[in-house]
Amino acid sequence: MAFDYIVRQKAENDLDEIIDYIASDNPGAALNLYETFLKQFEYLSLFPEVGRLRKEFSPVVRSSPVGNYVIFFRESSPVEIIRVIHGAQDITEHYLD
Repeated sequence: MAFDYIVRQKAENDLDEIIDYIASDNPGAALNLYETFLKQFEYLSLFPEVGRLRKEFSPVVRSSPVGNYVIFFRESSPVEIIRVIHGAQDITEHYLD
């Protein structure tokens, strides 16, 4: 099955930082989290409407939680993963485009 999503550069950078941080303490947990993110990206590519609509950012931006993190994505074809941010962070400080 082909999944139709792309990961934007800012989201790639977010993932690198998250995984590197966790891997410094627990490489196995970092790998598991990375795989969980990829599975969620695949799921969102199939069912983007399950994400919470985030009109405060854009009429087409949605979010979906993964553990302590929030995936922000644009409901489009393909689905665009635009950021992956820790849920405790002030999301309004992050540029989501």
